[in-house]
Amino acid sequence: MGINIVLLIVASLFFGIGICISKLKWYWLISGYNTMNKEEKANVEIETLGNYMSKTFFFISSLNTVGFLLNYFFNISLAIFIVLTVIVLLYSIYYCQRFDHNTNSSKETKIVLVIVIFIMLITCIPIMAIGYSSTKVTITDTSIKISSGVNASIPKDKIKSISLVNEMPKTLIRTGGIGMGRIQKEVIV
Repeated sequence: MGINIVLLIVASLFFGIGICISKLKWYWLISGYNTMNKEEKANVEIETLGNYMSKTFFFISSLNTVGFLLNYFFNISLAIFIVLTVIVLLYSIYYCQRFDHNTNSSKETKIVLVIVIFIMLITCIPIMAIGYSSTKVTITDTSIKISSGVNASIPKDKIKSISLVNEMPKTLIRTGGIGMGRIQKEVIV
């Protein structure tokens, strides 16, 4: 439930920023534009950029709200909505370059954007793949081995008791895991 609250807060923030840009004309909220000098700002189509950015923020807000509703009522994984939000953000960064007519920023920004996308792909996709992989539990004479991306082995002499309960035990410390919709893996101490 905690991630759902975060999702609603993020949706509210994006909606609020969209309102501030579209209705209040707070263009200083647009990252990059707020750090330009007057000459550089003169080369930016700020009205068109502001209109595009506010629509993008409204779309991301809607995407997060739909993600919350589908997760809350139908237990649909939030991972797809998180990935879609990142894709929309990265695309909007790329698309916004057409409103900036300053000569030096376009090529450098595209190179940085490609590097950021590459880093995100090589880090996020493996993490999500590990999260979606099935957990395998092997019980031997000496230990219990749990494998799911991160392998763990609990020696038999460290196990004090084993019991079957109808409710989740009280969590003292959560030391790792992943929680995306139907996938709820965690290490509880």
